Amino acid sequence: MTVYAKDTVLLADNVVIFNSVERGGVGKGGNININAATLSLIDGAQLQTLTRGASDMLSAGQGDAG
Repeated sequence: MTVYAKDTVLLADNVVIFNSVERGGVGKGGNININAATLSLIDGAQLQTLTRGASDMLSAGQGDAG
């Protein structure tokens, strides 16, 4: 995912931009690219990339979350 902004990117109110490799999955979750003069995350907003761990039924994800 890529976000381009001339000036400011503002994420607020628990907004989440999220990429992942899920349980049992193999591969690359993808990068989060933000091109802006200013990036602000407020009031619980998040940028996340993760590789999920194993569960009782599925192996851990394998790969690069981003």
